[in-house]
Amino acid sequence: MTILRLAARLALLHRGITALLALLVLTVTFLGGALPRVFEDSYERSLRQAVQETRPELLEIAVGARSALPSRRPDSAADLDAVTRKLRAAMPQALAPLIGEVTYGVSTNRVRLVGHVGHEPRRNNFVDLAWNSGAAERVRYVRGEAPSAVTTGANPLTARSTPNPYQDSALSIVLAKPTLTTVEAGLPSDVTGQMGIEVGDTIVSGAGVLIKVTGLYEPIDPSDPFWSAYPSMSHVYIPDPAANSAAFVVTGLVGEQGVAVMAGVSAPMHYRWGVRARYLRLRHQAGAWHRVGLRRVSPQRRASCRPRSCRTR
Repeated sequence: MTILRLAARLALLHRGITALLALLVLTVTFLGGALPRVFEDSYERSLRQAVQETRPELLEIAVGARSALPSRRPDSAADLDAVTRKLRAAMPQALAPLIGEVTYGVSTNRVRLVGHVGHEPRRNNFVDLAWNSGAAERVRYVRGEAPSAVTTGANPLTARSTPNPYQDSALSIVLAKPTLTTVEAGLPSDVTGQMGIEVGDTIVSGAGVLIKVTGLYEPIDPSDPFWSAYPSMSHVYIPDPAANSAAFVVTGLVGEQGVAVMAGVSAPMHYRWGVRARYLRLRHQAGAWHRVGLRRVSPQRRASCRPRSCRTR
């Protein structure tokens, strides 16, 4: 007896079950054919509603690069500007209308604070240095003043002025240097409460330089998309607040002279570009739904064609 004959005989013996299975298969088949159309129509209605209710927003897209060694690093704001111009020139012409302001800068990455002149150093404090082309115009100094100078001279630190209770080897190396570079920096205003750093303080960076705090600032507009690309510039950042000994990370802004200092330190450098997008949104024009840069579908064709045949390219 063949398999087909056996199946036919079983179907005759169990007519009720066979009919039920046939009905289930037929129902699933119809649903399988109808669901794509239902989902597609629902998606188009949702898309239309979202476009109508959403205002155009400016976006900030962060693009970063890392340099581990000091060799061949840009050592001035002019060099960073030249790199940025080359990057913009390399962009496709079709993207030019979408690109707004481009900010750029350099910063150290998670450099530990190893000493605090006149104070016992706190563990798990990190102070990075940064210069950024768009930062100065976006901050307001609430205490002190903006940084500017960089000086190099005889090492002013002593074991008495800069305690080393934890016998930190990084601080011991800095204390032994005959000369040191001092970089002026401004810090976010919440650094006093979070990390105990005041205007006028001198702190010792694990990168081997001294940081003179000249002022404390606040963002003029905290909702500016700029700060989404550079979060630790606007406030003290705590990566894991629930940790037993939480780390505190802050980034200090320096003047243009600070770029050359950062280029020469052995710590890794991070270069970052913040790209402001102008029109990354959907628009409605003359009844046709299309993405910016895509060809338009006429209202007549949209009304006459099936959903899958009206896709733009």
